[in-house]
Amino acid sequence: MICEIEESLREENDYDNRHIFTVNGYVARIKNQDKIFYPACPNDDCRKKVIEDAGAYRCENCNKSFPDFKATYMISAKISDFTDSLYVNFARENGEALIGMPAQ
Repeated sequence: MICEIEESLREENDYDNRHIFTVNGYVARIKNQDKIFYPACPNDDCRKKVIEDAGAYRCENCNKSFPDFKATYMISAKISDFTDSLYVNFARENGEALIGMPAQ
């Protein structure tokens, strides 16, 4: 239950680290409805944000330009159950699982 997650994080004073929990709840709200994905490097080892540059997409991390980018989800959603709710970030494949399809 979400109330137990909140209690556990509060007791450990551990809100800044990543945690994995299984919740039986529902998505009550998607916070960033206007932009739920970003243009990312198509290199699977990188996937950093790219910048459009002269008809191509430049990845500063890889120091390369690509003809196309990979749309990558970054979703902030409010998850609720009958006890409480909390905001969770869904990135990349987790965003695809939440939406049910790859970003386009």
